[in-house]
Amino acid sequence: GKFAVNTSAVGTSADVFIVDSSGHGTFGGDIFLGAGSDVRIKATAGSGRLHLAPDQNVELRFGYAKSSSKIFYHSTTACLTLSSGNATFGGNVNLASGKSVVIAGTGGNLQLGDSNTGNGSPSILFAGSNTTYNWALRQNDVTGGDFTLRRSASGGGMIWDSTPTLAFSSAKNATFSGSITAGAINSTGNSTFTGDLRVTGDVS
Repeated sequence: GKFAVNTSAVGTSADVFIVDSSGHGTFGGDIFLGAGSDVRIKATAGSGRLHLAPDQNVELRFGYAKSSSKIFYHSTTACLTLSSGNATFGGNVNLASGKSVVIAGTGGNLQLGDSNTGNGSPSILFAGSNTTYNWALRQNDVTGGDFTLRRSASGGGMIWDSTPTLAFSSAKNATFSGSITAGAINSTGNSTFTGDLRVTGDVS
């Protein structure tokens, strides 16, 4: 049997709330929870899961057509904030092995740092090896406005050589810390070398 709340005759399709023989409840419309500032749907068990599980091909929406931010917490820590179409994560974002970050359509920007809030030293770390060398790209590394490429100090390490392998200064000069091997070098200005230069083609 079942228990039903109905706005019309008993047994019609106008049931607005049904509890079936298994104890499952079904609402026929929207559910509105209080007008307080901290309204909750809470699982009281000490362990287990609280599922929001729509049927197949049914969208699950949070705060649809509302302008306020939506914040997802772990304990008291904000893990994810959704606001104006933007997503802000409160910690690291880890992708499963083999997965990618894809910017769809005609492309976009991948921005590290925020020039509106001050100067920083954003990095891209290439940590693909636990035996051979890893690499890092970094802005504002040695001097303000520079851009560097550093090798790890040891195989598989994430501590970087004290001297960048390649450094671009804010004046657009490039400095290599090791030897340069080139098929050909064409220069329209003066060139200064303090290390080895190996050329297998023409120098002009």
